[in-house]
Amino acid sequence: MDGQAERKEWIGRVMVGVRAVLSLTGRRTAVPLAWRNMLADKRRLLRSTSGIAFAVLLMLLQLGFRGAFSDSAVGVIRNIDGDILLTSSSKFKFAGKDPFSRRQLYAARAVEGVESARPIYADWTISSWKNPQTRKLYTAGVLAFDPDQPVFLFPEVREHLEALRQPDTALSDRRGRRFLGFARAGTLTELSRREIRIIGNFALGPDFSSDGIVITSDRTFLKFLAPHRLAAGELADVEFGVIKVRPAIRWS
Repeated sequence: MDGQAERKEWIGRVMVGVRAVLSLTGRRTAVPLAWRNMLADKRRLLRSTSGIAFAVLLMLLQLGFRGAFSDSAVGVIRNIDGDILLTSSSKFKFAGKDPFSRRQLYAARAVEGVESARPIYADWTISSWKNPQTRKLYTAGVLAFDPDQPVFLFPEVREHLEALRQPDTALSDRRGRRFLGFARAGTLTELSRREIRIIGNFALGPDFSSDGIVITSDRTFLKFLAPHRLAAGELADVEFGVIKVRPAIRWS
């Protein structure tokens, strides 16, 4: 009896092992129903895959355009050394010409907690830039400031503050569009039909409003691009006011 019981136990263990092997073999050789359905019509699979890939490509292009628009739109703003940017109440875009009275900057300086209020002059419409190589005229944006009151964080601009104090000088954007040409330091070209000398370059790049930017001093800007001749004691309108607050106010 003991021998028969041991034999039955041994046979049972063998059967369990065989069933386990068969089950594993079946799992390895089985083909999922979804996979078989997908490969049933290879042409349809190719069309479906192509459609999905095209949709993904469009999404990536849209994300790229969105990133490029955001980066270019705020490129200048990120390089302005200030805490508050003062503009006209009717201004609806950064590159839209809408100046306001400089007297408002003086009023801003009188506000408690304000450390400084510095002007930025700008133009995107009437300024004509002559390509130094082809001598063709194109429209370029112009930003200007008082070298004694710096407003930009571009390292190249800070390095050329003394040179910008000289009349009829400017810094050109070396990342502007190719058709604007490249002006090395010492190049003589024209801005708004007047001769101007390039004293250096800075890196910004085009945006959706301008193909390139030229930075100059406020005196050169008013000489080249003032809408009218200023009378004695008359203050020119400004495009932006760069406000810096005192540190105790800034971090409170």
